[in-house]
Amino acid sequence: MTFTKSWLQKQITDLEATRDEIPFGLDEDGNNTLAVLKLALAGMEAEPVAYMHRSGQVVTREECCDDKTFAICCKVETPLYAAPQPLATSERAELENYRSAQQVVRSITQHFDDIALETAREIMCDVNRRHEFLGGEVQLLSRIQCRVDDACRAAMLQGGK
Repeated sequence: MTFTKSWLQKQITDLEATRDEIPFGLDEDGNNTLAVLKLALAGMEAEPVAYMHRSGQVVTREECCDDKTFAICCKVETPLYAAPQPLATSERAELENYRSAQQVVRSITQHFDDIALETAREIMCDVNRRHEFLGGEVQLLSRIQCRVDDACRAAMLQGGK
């Protein structure tokens, strides 16, 4: 659903009218809803207070030559607001995609951590049993290399699951 200024204004007006008709006013949910609607409207009506030039320099409205130049600069450069602007629908979707990707990365990272931990345990067991190997240190190193190779192979094969 897309929220427009006119829709928010109508909702605020309707809710305020309802509030005024009720002897004891709105309940807590109604008051919270009204506050959120007003906050959303204020965010939509917010004017930039400065802009950030590509060089990183911040220029305020007062520092700019005039309002017309400031308005043009805010369209070309990055406008800065005193209050955060509400997210557009596309930005909200992008944020959700980013959060979903973060969760996938966390689960994959956890999976790789589990493989690495198990491999480290196996290697430590091999190191502790090195006296049992007929080839001594060479066989131990070979066995460690095999375990590392197996872990890498497992990570590659199971990484997408």
